Amino acid sequence: MSNDTLPTLLKLRRRHGMTLIELMVVVAIIAIIAAIAIPTYSNYLIDSRRSVAQGQMVELSAALERFFSDNNDYTNFPIGDAAGNLFPDHLPTDLDHADRTYDITLSDENGAGVIPSANGYTITATPTGSQDGDGDLTLNSRGQRTHDGQAGW
Repeated sequence: MSNDTLPTLLKLRRRHGMTLIELMVVVAIIAIIAAIAIPTYSNYLIDSRRSVAQGQMVELSAALERFFSDNNDYTNFPIGDAAGNLFPDHLPTDLDHADRTYDITLSDENGAGVIPSANGYTITATPTGSQDGDGDLTLNSRGQRTHDGQAGW
């Protein structure tokens, strides 16, 4: 064997696999990427579910305002089964869904009672399940919004 063929043979042997150190470097890089990506993705899911709940609250508020413009008060607004298909997924009297992340309830303008009063209402979204701990969302008939007791969404 000549001296020229020895480095070539070593190169061929090296191409057949990875060393343990190379494998450990790859695993470390994947772990670092996962450590950054998983919390970011979790925060993204929480924010997107909160946005869905906020949209549902605005929809319900718009329906209440349409009802008020026709009836000049909020007291007989149809809730639950009486509402038909208006808001079947998130009114308090509807059946629970396995993937529900907020319970949306409707009360008077002071946040008490189970129906809106003649003068106003408060819509509250309480986080449940995977969204638990995110803080309540509220929207009232004056357009005031809070998230976890702080003004604004």
